[in-house]
Amino acid sequence: MYIELYEYTVNEGMWQEWEAFMARAVPYQESRGMRVLGLYWADHDHTRFVWMRQFDNDDQRDRVYSAVYDSEFWVQNMLPEVRRLAVTGSSRTTRLDPFPETTASKTGNREGAESETV
Repeated sequence: MYIELYEYTVNEGMWQEWEAFMARAVPYQESRGMRVLGLYWADHDHTRFVWMRQFDNDDQRDRVYSAVYDSEFWVQNMLPEVRRLAVTGSSRTTRLDPFPETTASKTGNREGAESETV
């Protein structure tokens, strides 16, 4: 299991349209098997959109990506909106792999525990 952290730069002044677009895009993606964990604006900046998705493994990610992004519906209806609302070439993906469970338990960061800022 891993999480994909994905960041887009949204064109200046288009944030409300981007939010409306994502309100349509996420349910479609989830209907095709995508697990969306959250959508965020970074640092109070409405041009920096970040979202997180979870995948079991690379094969599952590839299947879901194909089911969503290769679909006729996405290509004809959604992709043109992405191109209009987001800065072309601005996307950045970071794969987040979990620490081993034993490492997390050694740090003392468990549910309900306070953590220190490093």
